[in-house]
Amino acid sequence: MALVDAWFADKQLEGKTVLVVDDTLDNLILIEAYLRSSGVTIVTASNGIEALDKIKSKRFDLVVMDIQMPTLDGIEVTTILRMRGFEKPIIACTAFGDGGSLLGEGSEFNAYLAKPLTRTNLLDCLTRLIEPVRND
Repeated sequence: MALVDAWFADKQLEGKTVLVVDDTLDNLILIEAYLRSSGVTIVTASNGIEALDKIKSKRFDLVVMDIQMPTLDGIEVTTILRMRGFEKPIIACTAFGDGGSLLGEGSEFNAYLAKPLTRTNLLDCLTRLIEPVRND
């Protein structure tokens, strides 16, 4: 991503709130570092149950969801969210598989990112899925 593209991506995301769900602390820290300069408000959850609780009490513009987690995996959490009426984009993230099965017909996910994530891939995906901030 060119420097100018990165600047515009950062500005487009400014003021948005993103929930990042991952049971690995290193992944939460990495994603938070990637998004920090973009002006995004980042909320983290270390498991599916915590994610469901946070979504009950706060409005999110997008969710970055790890797939393989104990207790409730990312697919189960996403299914519950959709059943509860959550319509914002959810990005599936996993180090296992190619994502094809996560985005097939009937999928509840809006996009897939393979781990390890790169800042470029993450920002590209978020700017594609999040509506830009309007300065009316």
